Amino acid sequence: MDAFEPTGLVVIPVPMGFAHKTSTNPDTFRDWLPSARNLHDSSWAIHEYLCRLWYRIHG
Repeated sequence: MDAFEPTGLVVIPVPMGFAHKTSTNPDTFRDWLPSARNLHDSSWAIHEYLCRLWYRIHG
């Protein structure tokens, strides 16, 4: 968004790539512990935030 709005384009944020559990089992204690898979899944959000920071710094 930060890259397009200064050029006059109207940006509409749209969610994508939803990650969810498909299991019907109730959550267990193990589900709340950090895992490599969850770190990988959160890497998309981390990437987006770092890119937004980059655009704010470098215009």
